[in-house]
Amino acid sequence: MSKFGQIFGSSNRQRCVSLLKKVTPLRPKPEICHDSAVLIPLIYYDGRPAILYTKRSMCLRLHPGEVSFINPVVGFCGYYNSQTGTLSVRPDGDHHHHDSDGGAVKLTVNEAEVDSLIFRSIDWLCDKRNFHYALFCEHRAVPFTGISSLRSRPYKVRPRPSPHSMRFAMPVFGGPPGKSDWPRIWGLTGLMTYQLLTCLLPNGMHPHPLLPGVFDRHF
Repeated sequence: MSKFGQIFGSSNRQRCVSLLKKVTPLRPKPEICHDSAVLIPLIYYDGRPAILYTKRSMCLRLHPGEVSFINPVVGFCGYYNSQTGTLSVRPDGDHHHHDSDGGAVKLTVNEAEVDSLIFRSIDWLCDKRNFHYALFCEHRAVPFTGISSLRSRPYKVRPRPSPHSMRFAMPVFGGPPGKSDWPRIWGLTGLMTYQLLTCLLPNGMHPHPLLPGVFDRHF
């Protein structure tokens, strides 16, 4: 039995939504930008609260084979029945259709974009044994720090130090660096998972000193 059995209740959902509105961006909004969105399905899988991910097709040009959230426009549109745990195809692509009992949302998998579906329970995502971080290197000229604690003291990257480079940390769910533990949820997908869980969990996500503060100002 999951200790998060009532986490998708109405009162907690409202609390989560109000906190999500306070999440701070990690980058300034560029002058030229394009609207983009992902869908983060919160579901019950095997009776436990979980999040549904997708594994991107190896045929895609960008990030092939990576774990990601659903693109509501082209990546996924299926029918997931929370009672039976099944996903069926809807050829009409109506990803806003709700089942008559109000307990399921109909989506249709785009097989050209998605190789497989991945279910991760909230218990698994919150287990410290599955929670790590990865260090990334970025040019200091880019207005992005990643973590508040390094804003005033970016340090050089080895083995080739450069005064124009810095490191920042991002959350990783799955195996630690150097270990093959599929699926590894990281990058922007890992960051959005971390932000969501921080708002969704009654006591928040366990913090890490190297990870960006969800509500901190970064620029």
